[in-house]
Amino acid sequence: MDELRQTYPRAALTGRRASVDIERADQILERLMAAETAQELLETVVEHGYDGLRPTQAAVATMHPDGRLHLLAGVDVPEAIRASFPMEVDETRPLAQALADRMAIWIESATDRDRWYPRLTTYSDLPCAAGFLPFELARGPVGVLAVLFGYDRPITEAERSYYRLLANLYALTLDRLALRTATGQGREPR
Repeated sequence: MDELRQTYPRAALTGRRASVDIERADQILERLMAAETAQELLETVVEHGYDGLRPTQAAVATMHPDGRLHLLAGVDVPEAIRASFPMEVDETRPLAQALADRMAIWIESATDRDRWYPRLTTYSDLPCAAGFLPFELARGPVGVLAVLFGYDRPITEAERSYYRLLANLYALTLDRLALRTATGQGREPR
C-alpha cells in the first residue's frame, strides 16, 4: 500500500478540497487494497464517486490476447451493453476509442453522444454524461474504466482528474490481484 501512496503523493492533490480529497483517496486506497476480485474493485470506484458526480453505472473492460476488449466487471450494466462484448478496438464506441487512442473521452450530453457515436443512439437507456478512461501499466494498455452518470451535465476538470486517479489506482490494484494469483497468494481476478 505504501508503494501506491508514493505513486500518488498527497502533494499532487491541491485546492480548497485537498484535505477532503486526501481523506477520500486514503479510504479508497484501503478498500482497493482489500479487494479480492475485479468486481469488488469496481464497486469501490462506484461507491466513492466524486461528490455530486457519482456514477449510476460503471464497467471495466480489459484487453485480451485476441485483440478485443472483454468485460471484466460491471455495476448495473444493461444486458444490451453486456452483449456487445467482446468488443473490437475501434472508433465507433467511446470505450474502445479511449483504449485505441489512449486518451480519456468525456461525454456531457445525449446530444454529444448521439452526434459523436451514432451507433449508441439505439441504446436509449444508456446514461448521458460519461467518462471512458483508459489505463495502462508498464507492459502497455490494459483496459478502460467507464463511469456513466444518469443525466446530462458538464464534467469539471476536478471531477475528470478524480476519475483519472481512480482509473490509475484501479489498474495498479488489478495488477496486484493478477500478481497475487500468479504467485498463488490469492483468488484470481474475475
